[in-house]
Amino acid sequence: MMNLVLFNKRLTNCRQLINEFIKADMSLDKFVLSKGITKRDFWENLYFIKMYDNNLYLKYYDYLENKQLLKKGEAVVQVYKIIDGLKNGVLDSRTNKIRPFDILDYFEITDLNYSNLVNYTHKILQKQDLQLLKDFFVKNQIIKIREKEILNSKLIIKNQEIKTEDKIEIINYLNSINAPLTLKLLKVAFDRYLNNELNMENSLKYKP
Repeated sequence: MMNLVLFNKRLTNCRQLINEFIKADMSLDKFVLSKGITKRDFWENLYFIKMYDNNLYLKYYDYLENKQLLKKGEAVVQVYKIIDGLKNGVLDSRTNKIRPFDILDYFEITDLNYSNLVNYTHKILQKQDLQLLKDFFVKNQIIKIREKEILNSKLIIKNQEIKTEDKIEIINYLNSINAPLTLKLLKVAFDRYLNNELNMENSLKYKP
């Protein structure tokens, strides 16, 4: 049995961690990384709070519920922008012509995968729009590739070998918009990067 001094110290540390998580308003993955802990550490601290500080646990629960509602609201805005792109294409700033909507356009709008996006929005979408989304993701299957493989591989786009420093730039950009690292996504990103069409400072992601 934990003595009172250790118990109070543990409770204080757990409270601090959970309050910091709520205040940080970031994903659990990013939060634990920023704190240098594991998800298991986080869940153990949360369980301790659930056992000994019900008010804080309810605050945490309310925060998650509100965040879920906000995420659904964001998804509605995002999905209509995606559907519009799939139907009407995207204006290419270089050629001033309409080009097809691609997988990088998708992740510049949202960091939700297909399942989560449809889960949030399927009740408001017409059947043909849902099919349009499904066809897009069948065409753009997410098959991830590790950063190490990218950096160690010889990548040639438009007869030009991609330098290591350019690979790092693209990887950092895709990570910044929470896009998965896939070969197809990398090729699209590199193509735009070579044409100076990749906006490294301002993604299209919806911000309330």
